[in-house]
Amino acid sequence: MGNELTLEQVARFWSLVQCQDPDDCWYWIGGLFGGGYGLYMDRGAHRVSWEIENGPIPEGKWILHKCDVRGCVNPAHLYAGTPKENAEDMVRRGRWRNGGLRGETHPNAKITADQVREIRSLHGTMPTKEIAARYGITASQVSNIHARRAWKHIPEEDTE
Repeated sequence: MGNELTLEQVARFWSLVQCQDPDDCWYWIGGLFGGGYGLYMDRGAHRVSWEIENGPIPEGKWILHKCDVRGCVNPAHLYAGTPKENAEDMVRRGRWRNGGLRGETHPNAKITADQVREIRSLHGTMPTKEIAARYGITASQVSNIHARRAWKHIPEEDTE
């Protein structure tokens, strides 16, 4: 943990946990970070819980929730994972911003799937800046669309 907790601090930590059933989520009733995660001694309460139970967090690892409850500190609901695993888990469970909306359904979309296909077909036939101006997007967005870094869920050609 870097700075080990005293027995008194551990006892104080557990006094701030509400537990009805050992298998269910254990809710943090102490202070919270803005995102809803528990806060204990300037650290995430779920991280402290994991460290009390398992020891120091391995380097390069985050403490992730199996239960998707940010205020849960049940060590059985926590696991050490990488930031990449956290992002993949977020996507798999549909917890990332905008609920997984992409393409035209995303609230910030400026173009349609049909326009993406047009942009891809125009790439190389006219300057990127002209294509961007035509569709009201930036030249870098045109490049990202062409390179399939953006709108990659749109197939090259319609198969319908």
